[in-house]
Amino acid sequence: MNENLFLLYNHYGIKETFTDSQIIFHAVNRSYRDFWRQIHFHGKNVFNQDSKNEYKSEFFLSENLPRLFESETQQDFDKTHYALCNTLIHMYDGICKWSYGIAQRLINQTLVHLIVIESNLQTGYWDINSARRFFHVPVETYTLQMATAYGRDTYKHVLHLKCAPLEDVTNRYHMGYYNIEKVLPFEEWEFPEYIEYQTILRKTITESSYADPVDWWFQAFSEVAGIRFTHIRKNR
Repeated sequence: MNENLFLLYNHYGIKETFTDSQIIFHAVNRSYRDFWRQIHFHGKNVFNQDSKNEYKSEFFLSENLPRLFESETQQDFDKTHYALCNTLIHMYDGICKWSYGIAQRLINQTLVHLIVIESNLQTGYWDINSARRFFHVPVETYTLQMATAYGRDTYKHVLHLKCAPLEDVTNRYHMGYYNIEKVLPFEEWEFPEYIEYQTILRKTITESSYADPVDWWFQAFSEVAGIRFTHIRKNR
C-alpha cells in the first residue's frame, strides 16, 4: 500500500528499492534517534563531535545483524547477541565508554524496528517471523517498569516480576521490584543483570498467552508509553 511506503519513508527514510544492508542502516539510525538524547555516559560529548563514530556501528550492524536471523536455537541467538554487543563496546575503546546496556539497546531496538519495517515492506530479505521467538526485548524505562512493578494492577500487561536491578553498595545490584530511586538506568547495565532480566522475563512469557517476548514488549510499551511510575513501592 502507498500509505505503508509513506510511513516507512517518513519515519525511517526507507524506500522499497533499498537493499537489506541499507534498510538495517536506517533502522539503526532510527534506534539512535529513539534514545540517544535520554542517556548520559562518559565520553558522550566526544562521541557526538564526529558523526563517523555513529556510522561505525551503523555500518557494522548493517553487515552483521543478519547473523541473528540465522539462529536455530535460543543458545545460538544469545551467543551471537553477546558477541555483537561486545564488539560494539570495544569498537569505541579510546573514544568513549559504552556499557552493555547501551549496546543491547541499539541492537534490540533495531530488531524491533526491523519487525515493523518487514511487516509493512515484506522484502523477504530475512525470516524474521521464525527468528523473533529468540529476540531479546529492548531494556528501557517504560517496559522495565511494566515487567517489574509491584501492584499497578490496572495495567493489562504488567507482569510483577522481581527482576529490576536495584543499586546495592555491596554487590553493585540486586534484583527486586521496580523502584524509581534505586533502579539502575539501562545505560549502566552490564551483562549479568541484563541476561538475568531477559531470562526471567522469557520464562514468564513462555508460560503465558503472549506469542513471544517481543509480542509482550509491543503491547506493554503501547499501553504505558509516556507514563512514569514515579511513586516508590516498598521492595519486597
